[in-house]
Amino acid sequence: MTFGCDESSGHFVYEYLLESGYLRWQAGIQITAKGFELIDNLRRGTGQESNKVFVVRRWDEELDLILKPACEIASNALKIEIEPVWVKPHNEKIDERVFRSLRQAIAVVVDLTPDPKNKATE
Repeated sequence: MTFGCDESSGHFVYEYLLESGYLRWQAGIQITAKGFELIDNLRRGTGQESNKVFVVRRWDEELDLILKPACEIASNALKIEIEPVWVKPHNEKIDERVFRSLRQAIAVVVDLTPDPKNKATE
């Protein structure tokens, strides 16, 4: 079961986890030893060189006015880096940058708040 994404996106998440060796298919999806090690390290806060938190949310300049100060406060208090992928200039594809940020993050925060200006999300 995948939470926080639709069925087609969930497929890509499972595919990545299978290809990376965190899951295997054997009469259903099973977590491998490598997967359990990752889970254990994440729970303990060990095994990660990174101090980055990746935040997934809709891009909205008005939302930035609220989230930027909150992220700065959390970043300073917890001694972690919280920064949107579009802040630093780059020449690479944004999806490659997003996937790399996901792999390097010690935590991922997802904001699924609908856009109040978009009537299709109601």
